[in-house]
Amino acid sequence: MDWNLAIAVASLIVSTVTSAFVAYLSFLMLRFSARPKLRIHLVGSEARIAFLPEKTIRLKVYLENVGYWYAKPRARNTRAYWNFHPTFGLKQIRFGSDLEKSDSNVRRGKGGSKFLKADGIHLSAGEPGEYIEAEVVTPSRPGSYRSWVSAYCDEGDCGVHDFLIEIQ
Repeated sequence: MDWNLAIAVASLIVSTVTSAFVAYLSFLMLRFSARPKLRIHLVGSEARIAFLPEKTIRLKVYLENVGYWYAKPRARNTRAYWNFHPTFGLKQIRFGSDLEKSDSNVRRGKGGSKFLKADGIHLSAGEPGEYIEAEVVTPSRPGSYRSWVSAYCDEGDCGVHDFLIEIQ
């Protein structure tokens, strides 16, 4: 047997085993460093809904942890900040498995917006999500108003989800 051929084959085998090991380690790092992936959508509509002015309404969003194909990290202690245009009158936010928790502490957010906070929500991928319901009074002037939910958990940022509310 030719020594050059034997060295080339041995080098190829070592390179292949090393590459497979590095690929496995990279996959493990990807899997264990994954952050939760939340899907938040407005219940009963697409991204745009319409209401009459100066009416008390209840809006509901659904939070669920959808995970990734390679990892399904849990979203622990999720905090959802539901922001509204300053002309909305915010009354209360309800959340929890049966909407048993509530908060009526209205705070000011970015750009003069008002927001309500739902906290202490735990979401696992593959399990049912949770609803968050906000009771608000619509503005007196017709127009399109932006509303958004910013979500954070102990593992990091979970994104911002926008909705348009049309007042007719």
